Amino acid sequence: MLKGREIKGLWVFVPKNEESLLSQNKEKEDDKEYGCIETDGSLKCLGRIEDLVFNCFGVIEGFLVATNGIWKSVRFLPVTEIIGMNEGFFCIKEAASLTKIKKEMLARGCKNWIGAKVFTADGEDFGTVTDVILSPTCSALTGLEISQGFMADLQSGRKFLPWGEIITVEDRAVLTNKENGQQQ
Repeated sequence: MLKGREIKGLWVFVPKNEESLLSQNKEKEDDKEYGCIETDGSLKCLGRIEDLVFNCFGVIEGFLVATNGIWKSVRFLPVTEIIGMNEGFFCIKEAASLTKIKKEMLARGCKNWIGAKVFTADGEDFGTVTDVILSPTCSALTGLEISQGFMADLQSGRKFLPWGEIITVEDRAVLTNKENGQQQ
């Protein structure tokens, strides 16, 4: 399972020319922050992933990217512009793929879900959202990671709430028809 927090901080690269392919990228084993180097010279670093943007069906629409350079800003990267993914970075079609953020995108980000309370349909406290769980292809959310408190997490682990079990989301509260979450 891939978690939302594992996506945050990944580098975003763009090929410098058309011959540059993701498969040609060769990082050095000892470079922990290879996003700071230009690898073999075929890729240019544009910035880092800050957050996910997804719709009410759990489909990931794109990512918020903190750009590099003098005029640092946060831009939106649609999923359709990603041409490859590796352990540690995404490669996108072109720098123009990063667009301005619309305000409604910020409300649909992962940051707004972390810390939200989860309640059952009966009104019982089910726990708190600690992360979102992504599909292996990073195309959709499969569920939420739920903490029921420090001691409960130690004893039985955090719970997994499948995306299909969510009834509604209002004011940083998630309502579910689930009674007992699955252990992770």
